Amino acid sequence: MRVKEIEIKDYNCLVCNDEINLILQNNKISSKKISGNKILFSSEDDGKLKKADIEIQKVLQKHGHSFKTDEYVSYSFNLRNVTCPSCSRKIKRDLLKDDNIIESEILIETQTLKLKLKEKENEKQLVRRVNNIIKNYIINGSIVLEKKRNFVKDNWLLISRILVATILLLIGAFVFKDQTYKLVTFILSYLIISYDIIYRAFKALFTKFSLNEHFLMMVASIGSFIINESTDSVLVMLLYQVGELLKDLSVSRSTKSIQELLAFTEKEVNVIVNDEVVRMDIGDVKIDSIVLVKTGEKVLLDGIIVDGEGYLNTKMITGESKQLQAIKGEEVVSGYILESGTLKIKTTSDASNSKINQIINFLEEAKENKSETELRVSKMAKYYTPIILLLAILIFIIPVSILGFTTTSLETWGYRALIFLVVSCPCSIVISVPLAYFLSIGAASRKGILIKSGNSLDVLENINTVYLDKTGTMTHGVLRISKVYAIDYTEDEFLELVTLSEIKSHHPIAKSIVSEYRGKLDFQRVKMFEEIKGQGIKTIVDDKSIIIGSASFLKENGIKLEEVETIGSIIYVSINNKYSGYIVIQDELRKDAKHLISFLKKKKIKTHLLTGDNETEAKRITENLGIDEYNHSLLPLEKTEIIKQDPSKTLFLGEGINDAPSLEISDLGVSLGGSASDLAIESADVVIVDDNLSSIESLFKLAKKNKRIVNQNLIISLGSKIVLLTISALGLTNMWIAIVAHLGITLLCILNATRMLSRRPFL
Repeated sequence: MRVKEIEIKDYNCLVCNDEINLILQNNKISSKKISGNKILFSSEDDGKLKKADIEIQKVLQKHGHSFKTDEYVSYSFNLRNVTCPSCSRKIKRDLLKDDNIIESEILIETQTLKLKLKEKENEKQLVRRVNNIIKNYIINGSIVLEKKRNFVKDNWLLISRILVATILLLIGAFVFKDQTYKLVTFILSYLIISYDIIYRAFKALFTKFSLNEHFLMMVASIGSFIINESTDSVLVMLLYQVGELLKDLSVSRSTKSIQELLAFTEKEVNVIVNDEVVRMDIGDVKIDSIVLVKTGEKVLLDGIIVDGEGYLNTKMITGESKQLQAIKGEEVVSGYILESGTLKIKTTSDASNSKINQIINFLEEAKENKSETELRVSKMAKYYTPIILLLAILIFIIPVSILGFTTTSLETWGYRALIFLVVSCPCSIVISVPLAYFLSIGAASRKGILIKSGNSLDVLENINTVYLDKTGTMTHGVLRISKVYAIDYTEDEFLELVTLSEIKSHHPIAKSIVSEYRGKLDFQRVKMFEEIKGQGIKTIVDDKSIIIGSASFLKENGIKLEEVETIGSIIYVSINNKYSGYIVIQDELRKDAKHLISFLKKKKIKTHLLTGDNETEAKRITENLGIDEYNHSLLPLEKTEIIKQDPSKTLFLGEGINDAPSLEISDLGVSLGGSASDLAIESADVVIVDDNLSSIESLFKLAKKNKRIVNQNLIISLGSKIVLLTISALGLTNMWIAIVAHLGITLLCILNATRMLSRRPFL
């Protein structure tokens, strides 16, 4: 699929966002993402893509934005049996040597390969070329076009080799008495089970000058043959291949539920058009369309039920296999499955902005953003093998040099050095640690918590101060007009002018005023609209110049007024450069806000309210909830300055467009996604999909459990390695026990990581 990428300098323009979304919708481009200062959109139709690109660039130029563009072809493939982090890095390196490949990304956790190409290629030829590179390192590895997997079918060759090699090993050990027959049988068994490992080891050594775990296994097994330990030699390779097979199976099963979520991309829905049901591409369905969902079908777009009833399975989104009764007037989100009944749903989102698409985008982004712990593990693995090989050589050379080059000392210390190589492979660490982070992020997504990076989980464990937005965060954000005061205008005339002025604003207060107005509005009367983020708006309605916002904003524009002290948010209005009155807006506290503050206090985390509201309202909220400190009457950049000056680890919780700078500047930005602006969601590190403040508590508990499991895996891996390496150097174990212990530790760490997918991951 051809992709257009536009990177814009200092981009936070909501007017542009609306116009760009309209362009993409008109050109029927459903695959799009507006993320921070980047706009990504793609289509199989090059004509539509080019037309949309030209129109978007005109919009950006009209609004004075500087930008640069890029174009590439994007491919995404399913991987098979690519579970080795070291091999993945080498495959990625070789892929980038291809002149047509700009970027490659291998995601072990979901068995996905992403490629960016300069020019479009025949897909089958590309698959063949990439598979040739993969098989240089993983003989049974490949990319496949189909999504459904069959583990036995995918691994039939390796399973067959294991069975044949096992039978030959048993025949050699227990049937043949002649030593020559025994040796021939062992060699045949050895070659069947290990030819791919030997091939990869030599290829890496002679073409890349690289030493990997395959080289360690080859040296250990061949060395065993040399010192007449033929049975151990075959066992080493046999158990290693069995371990690789079990490892692939464990990783595949542990990520199965998340892979199902990432594959939740059906193409068509039933849309009711002129009383007829039309099968339509999901990307062509517009907001306010009526979609028909039948029993057994998935809800693919967010919306409101306008007719019908039934029961919905919400497991894909909530993680709980609970049935939700669906009746007229209820909201439903994409990702639900209708288990009984028939529903007509009026859509409130298009395909690119649906809840399920938000979750998928976050998971895709999270896979690419590694935590510091994961990066340290990857860096360590790069130098690990050469160091281990050097230690094994020293274990052999030093004792032999002291005791003399006798047959006994050579065999004894050679065997110990070979065992040392076998137990040293770092698989348990390099697989289980990234897997734990990925499964944690997956578990969170099932609870409606979207995490962009594994690093966010690490930061959570060190948070000292939580900064809180007020409107829409500590309060419901469902604002109501409690008082209107007008000068020189009737209340109805005053409200009509204010409502027309606010009609294009995304601010919660503006939306509340517009939603409460009951009269008819003629949008053509609005001649000009400008929104100054965090301060107010300037408009021209008919021939009247109108300024609406805080007292300080009006004063900056030369308007004289007297400030009012009252409970609630106050917006002041100037018409034709003359103070004309104010409107008081009030909001209700969230019921779960007090519980959140209580939880944070128990964790000895300081809470601090940052609001653009007046001191009376800020003090009321602070005292009611038990918040430690507050600052009032703040502009967005003033909030960021307060956070910047805090030397401790900070978390900011918000949801509005004016919260975007604070979400960016804090160590961890958390946005309430249900009511959040697009800019707030893109600026955040974590998004709470269902707007439930109790999810913040779950988030902290998840981070704690993730850290506990990662630390357990590191302790198990490193501790057991030290013990095994020590006893192997001292000659207290033999080869096959060493390989069983090594594989057992790897599987134990993988199974421990899968505890993040338990029914109670937040305890």
